[in-house]
Parts: sequence; C-alpha cells; structure tokens
Amino acid sequence: LKGMSAGAQVLDQTNKDFDQTKAQFASYQGTPEEADLKIDPSIIVIPQNAQDVCAAIQTASQHMCTVIPRSGGHQYCGLSSGNAIVQIDMRNFQDIQCQKNADHDSHYSSVYVGAGVRLKNLYSQLHNRGLLIPGGNCLQVAVGGHFQSSASGHFTKSFGLGLDLITEIDIVLANGQLAKLSKDENPNLFWAIRGGSPGAFGVVLGYQIDAIKVDQYKNAY
Repeated sequence: LKGMSAGAQVLDQTNKDFDQTKAQFASYQGTPEEADLKIDPSIIVIPQNAQDVCAAIQTASQHMCTVIPRSGGHQYCGLSSGNAIVQIDMRNFQDIQCQKNADHDSHYSSVYVGAGVRLKNLYSQLHNRGLLIPGGNCLQVAVGGHFQSSASGHFTKSFGLGLDLITEIDIVLANGQLAKLSKDENPNLFWAIRGGSPGAFGVVLGYQIDAIKVDQYKNAY
C-alpha cells in the first residue's frame, strides 16, 4: 500500500500468518462453516503509526473496499471483522501516558491510552500509579472498541461508564484524514463516537481519559 511505513504489515490470504491473525472469538447462528465465511477479510493491515492508518483507509476508499478496525480481544458478534473487507488491526497502538494534573486537589489525572492496549495492561499500569478507569472485566479486551460502546464494569455504579471520562479522541476519519475530537473540537462527532457503533465513524487511534485518583476516596485501595 502506498504511503505506509517500513514497520507496517499487509497480509493477504496467501500469507502464512493470515489465518492465525484473522482468528477471533465470535459467535453466529448457523454452522461453523457459515460463521467462518463471515469472518474472512481479504486483507489485514497492521499499521505502525497514524499515517499508516490514513494510507490504508485512503487506498481502500480508492478501491471502494469496506474498512473495519479491530483493536483486540473479542467481539462476539464478529463486528470487528467481515467477509471480503480490509481489516485494520490496531495491536501496535500500545501507548499509556500518564500526565500530572496541575490541580493537586483534583479527583482526576489525565491518561492517554492507545486503541490496542488490553485492559489487563491498562489496569496494571494505572494501579501502580494509584489511578482507576472504569471498564470491563474481560482483561484480554482492548480499549479501542470497548470504550466506544460503554466500558462498563464493576465500578460503573460508583464512577459511571468509562466512556464518560473520555476528554479527547484521536481518530482517522473515513476520508483518511486525522482529526482530534473533544467537547470543543468536532463536538458532534465526539458525542457520537462515545456510544455509537465502534468503527462506524472512523478508526480510533487513542483516547485522552480522566483517570480517577484512588487516594481521593475513603477506604479505596
């Protein structure tokens, strides 16, 4: 694909790693053979950076191919894949960057999380810093699609949904252009992404999230 970095990977069905890479947990009514046909992308792109995602979407658009992102873990309805589509696998987007909040009395600390980060890694790194972000209980799920569809879990009753704490979103739109979304910048799309169908509006690269400072809450540990 034109415009992609040296570290990016493009796998087609002749590649020896293709079947293993496309495999995922999903369930369909019907026979296993019918289910397998519904999770059979033509090409899998594993981007290394944002520009790779832009290049993949632009090329797919030129050839009128459907693009579906996959951040990792499971999607039981199989919506992170499809038949004869271009799948963008976000496994390399693993940034977790914690920023100090200027307001020491604030209950939050801003954290940037890449779309491919699995919940197990996120929770572990947050715990080491005395922070918490509400999310699901299946630790192998990545944040990309999970935080677009709710990010609910054990702490939801106390702190709400994980998506409610998102303050900014880095995304590549359907036209292949990078965009930043927040309540002040592209607010309508920012609202739509948080709770809309994952992947419907573009490929999310990462989120800026207000993580909760655990020591601000009595009896927390």
